[in-house]
Amino acid sequence: MSVVSTIVFIAIFFVIITNAPNWETFRQSFFDPQVFADSLPLILEAFKINVALFLVAEVFILVLAMILAVMRSLPGSCDPSCCPRSRAATRAPTRRSTGPSQLS
Repeated sequence: MSVVSTIVFIAIFFVIITNAPNWETFRQSFFDPQVFADSLPLILEAFKINVALFLVAEVFILVLAMILAVMRSLPGSCDPSCCPRSRAATRAPTRRSTGPSQLS
């Protein structure tokens, strides 16, 4: 049933878009094969730069993550004022109330 509703939706969407005013102008402006062929080399060059930047950034991210992981695993004391886990371990236990007080 979901396949049928998806196909119906796509068909209705296609009919509405292709019958919209100024569809021909839009199609010529954005779906022109000559413009696509002319701009493809520039788009591929920009994509190569994007991938290169990603790879360089990933190296720095992995190195920083490794340094942080090693630092977290090092033995040593932590100042309780800056470390929430140490602060929780040194906190005095509190007594929880189980109901209204019986004092009168």
